[in-house]
Amino acid sequence: MTTDPTIVVGIKQVPDDEVRIDPDTGRLDRSSAPAVLNGPDRNALEAALQLRDEVGGCVVAMTMGPPPAAEVLEVAVVMGSTRTASNAGAVGGPARTGTSNGAIPEPEAA
Repeated sequence: MTTDPTIVVGIKQVPDDEVRIDPDTGRLDRSSAPAVLNGPDRNALEAALQLRDEVGGCVVAMTMGPPPAAEVLEVAVVMGSTRTASNAGAVGGPARTGTSNGAIPEPEAA
C-alpha cells in the first residue's frame, strides 16, 4: 500500500525591507513596514508545492507567533498549500483550519 506524502513547511511573517529602527530603543519599528512572508520560506513553500505536483500528497504550511502572524498562511493557501496550521489559533483559508496547539490536523474526507 502506498500513502501519499505530507510535506510540512514552516513559514514566518517578517517586516518588509523598508522597516526602520527606532532611534530611542534600537529596536525594529514594525509599524513602519508591512509584514510579509519571509523570502526563503516562500522559496521553500514553492519547492514543496513543486514536489507535491511531481509525487502527489499534500503540503501543510505551519507558522507560529501572535495572531497576525497567521496572515502568511493566507499567502500559503493562495500559493497552493493544501492545509495550514498555527499555534496562534488564528488560521484561515479554505485548505484546512489549524488547531490552537499547532498539531497538524487530519485531512477532511473528500
